[in-house]
Amino acid sequence: MTVTLNGGVSLKERAQNASSRALSEVNQMTFNLSLEFLDKCGFQCNGCYVNRRNNFSDADLANIKELGEELSKIEGAELNEVIVGPTDFFATENVEILFEKPEFLGLFDHFKAITITSTLMSSPAKVANLMETTLNKLPKDVHLELFVSLDIERLIYEDIGYIMSLENNLKLLSHANILFIFNMHKHPLFENYAEIAKMVNERFNSHLKMNPSFFRGRKSDLIKRELTEWKKTIEHAVGTDLSGVLMNVADDYFGGSTYVTLAYKQRKLYVSPCFYDYVFDEHPMFEVGGLTVDSIFNKLDNLTINQYEFAEKTTECLECPLLSSCVSKKVLATMEQHGITECLMPKDIILKMTNR
Repeated sequence: MTVTLNGGVSLKERAQNASSRALSEVNQMTFNLSLEFLDKCGFQCNGCYVNRRNNFSDADLANIKELGEELSKIEGAELNEVIVGPTDFFATENVEILFEKPEFLGLFDHFKAITITSTLMSSPAKVANLMETTLNKLPKDVHLELFVSLDIERLIYEDIGYIMSLENNLKLLSHANILFIFNMHKHPLFENYAEIAKMVNERFNSHLKMNPSFFRGRKSDLIKRELTEWKKTIEHAVGTDLSGVLMNVADDYFGGSTYVTLAYKQRKLYVSPCFYDYVFDEHPMFEVGGLTVDSIFNKLDNLTINQYEFAEKTTECLECPLLSSCVSKKVLATMEQHGITECLMPKDIILKMTNR
């Protein structure tokens, strides 16, 4: 049986149409570059599956320099942010070495922002010293995004020492655009997300996002379980005073097919799928065959075709108005990888929030 969509256009024809308009021909694209470089972390945050053994070599630095120059040659491309991770920026052993490398600093001839993540549990003196030897070396026009990984138990029970440490370090980083995150994991306090998000907004004048670190666990059962819990949480948040957070979810989801996050680790490059937020997945399905622009576009175009074909094997995707958005976010590629055929998106909420 041939399933038809959009006025009788068959699914396979739709996939062919998608591939015929190659992404390399799109007028405007936005690129992020995530570097899996930071090594070790002294903290043991709940729900964290990050590999603490991440490092970089001179060969890696040469590769990212080449990649940045390649991306900068794409007509109409906007090079947005360099994401330095995956561990706590102020609690790793090699972050200062990274900022001594001209190949790394040269990325900011092309990229306009840097994104870091930290628990902010290092001492203010250490944070201040590291800022002098790292972030303060960046050009003045580079924008700083800081994701603060939150210990929700210590916040909700008003641990004074914890809160004071946060506030003292936040003063040092007052020039940054700050968002709070917590690792998505099965936790007794997870159902209190709405309450915690309100506390963050009132105390820190910021939003609380959920960090999909469980994707790094790589186990399909874990990913299925946590995505299901995530969906329930978003649905539960409807009707509470969380419109900003929910709109953020919708905005992330409808970033468009021309918003691409690339992840680099140990001489390999990957494209990142997005489940509410962009995630790092080093499965071969997402690996780019080389560091060239052509290799990147070929991978993205092939993923588009494959996902439309996989939609035939799902329970709802063919009839869903979010299909093209899910394909652009590589959601169906992740679904195929983990054997997921049922929708895990709070699609009714996303459609409502985006007036679709």
